[in-house]
Amino acid sequence: MSIRLSRAGVDPGDLAGRRGTRAGGAVRVALLPWGQAASLVGLVVIGLVVTDRAGRVSDGTRSRSFPMCGLGFVQSVSYSPDGRTLATASTDGTFGIWDVAAGRARSTRPWHAIARVRFSPDATTVAIEDTSTDVHLVDAGSGVVRSMLRAPANVTGALAFSPDGRVVAAGLCDGRLALWDLASDKVTTTVRAHPGSVAGLAYSPDGATLASGGGDGVVVLWEAASGLPKATLRAHRNQVHALAFSPDGRTLATAARPEPWAKVWDLETRRERLALRADASIVQSLAFSPDGQTLATTGRGGSVRLWDPRTGRERMRLSTGANSAWTAAYSPDGATLAAGNGNLITVWDLRASRRVP
Repeated sequence: MSIRLSRAGVDPGDLAGRRGTRAGGAVRVALLPWGQAASLVGLVVIGLVVTDRAGRVSDGTRSRSFPMCGLGFVQSVSYSPDGRTLATASTDGTFGIWDVAAGRARSTRPWHAIARVRFSPDATTVAIEDTSTDVHLVDAGSGVVRSMLRAPANVTGALAFSPDGRVVAAGLCDGRLALWDLASDKVTTTVRAHPGSVAGLAYSPDGATLASGGGDGVVVLWEAASGLPKATLRAHRNQVHALAFSPDGRTLATAARPEPWAKVWDLETRRERLALRADASIVQSLAFSPDGQTLATTGRGGSVRLWDPRTGRERMRLSTGANSAWTAAYSPDGATLAAGNGNLITVWDLRASRRVP
């Protein structure tokens, strides 16, 4: 049995079995197996894939969309280091591990409250941060919890592995940073970082610097080994929740909520290089391509926008077909980009300027 799916506000009866026009071309509605469609409540439906006959959407690219098993928005995605697997977190508490090539879930499980997922650098573990005082370390193959890292206060959704995989950093709701040594699963360092909560974290590629963002609009650059502050950037007027280092470690991108700006900082001069109006209301996430030539932003507008981080020129806008794109991540080789848009994960093939067929 199959079910036709549509976005909120689109009557499936208007689309089922018909062809219309979108961006000047014929459209079709993708069919998803009933078992993948999961729960439907009233007229709320899980997702829509609308393409022309060649599988293109209005931006001229092609995609593969993975239906999620739940009603929550996909708010966090993380690629494995080999690019073959995606870990996802949804607002309804669903945790998933996905085979990218097959477009199938290897495992999914309900979680009471999940905010962020991150793959370890060796690809064996996924760290899950929920909104309690726990960070869960999950086996990437089976989805089974290996251990729990107990935090001294509630965690906030800010989570990062050190590049060598030896340390997990998490932000706490009382404004502290917590660092765990994974050899012992014990907290080794807590640092008072911001007034209010710590909303964003990112390690520099060499692991020497940990950047944190908080409700004060400030970004603090910490010496990762000692936990001492190195520099402060007066970055935004609101809570800094998204941070991304360029692959060479010389540039930092920041975003705050609720602000439409993504800012790009030169870390040598510690000055703002660019302010990109990347959304009409809120920039949800940031991601640098592995070659550092492109900065991806997502937002309430539902598009993934690709920018030149040196000039600020917008290179491409990828339409997700959803009202909001919450998160995006590049594969380690830069060939694909995955985005959480509504209840779907969409993967684009960027090298061919096509979405995955």
